[in-house]
Amino acid sequence: MQPELLWLVNNLLNRIPNHQHLQQGPAASNGLVIAYVDIDTVEAYYNYFKQKKTELETNQQAIENELQANVRALQNEAADFQRKANTMTQSEGEAAQRTLYQKQQQLEGKAQNMRAKYAEQENKFNEELQKRLNDFLEKFNSDKRYAYILSYRTGASNILYKDKKYDITPEVIKGLNEANATEEKK
Repeated sequence: MQPELLWLVNNLLNRIPNHQHLQQGPAASNGLVIAYVDIDTVEAYYNYFKQKKTELETNQQAIENELQANVRALQNEAADFQRKANTMTQSEGEAAQRTLYQKQQQLEGKAQNMRAKYAEQENKFNEELQKRLNDFLEKFNSDKRYAYILSYRTGASNILYKDKKYDITPEVIKGLNEANATEEKK
C-alpha cells in the first residue's frame, strides 16, 4: 500500500469520534495494519480459478455453437420455404409460416434458458470462489496480524477479510444518515 494512502486511512480513522475500539487488539500496537490481494494475479495464478474459468468458457462456447447450429437450421428451413413458396397453396404457405414462427420462438426461448443457466453457473462459481478466498484468508489471518485485507484490481477495490472488532459501519451509517437528513431539511 502506498504510504500516502496508509497515512490517509489512519488519519481518517483518528478523526472518527468514539473509535477507541479500534485501538484494541494485536494490530493496535503498531497502528492499523492493512493488507491487500491483487485479484488479477489471483486469477492468473490460482489453479482452481483457471480450471473453473476454462470449464465455464468451454460451456459458453458449447452453448453458442449449439445455438448457432439451431439458427442455421432454421435459416435453411426458411430458405427452403422461400424456394417452395410459389408451389404452395395459400393455406400450406400460412401453415409453413406459422411453423417457422413457432420454431423461431422456441429457439429464442431455448437461447434465453441456456444463457440463464450459464449465468447461474457463473454466479455459483463466483460465490464459491469468494467463499474459498474468504475461508483461506480467515485461516491465513488467524493470528490477527491484519485488521483488513482488501482486494485490489485496477479500477476497483473490495474488502476480502475484516476483523469485526474493527467494523465502524454502524457509526458510518449513522453519520451518513444524519448528513442526509440535514441535506433533506435544506
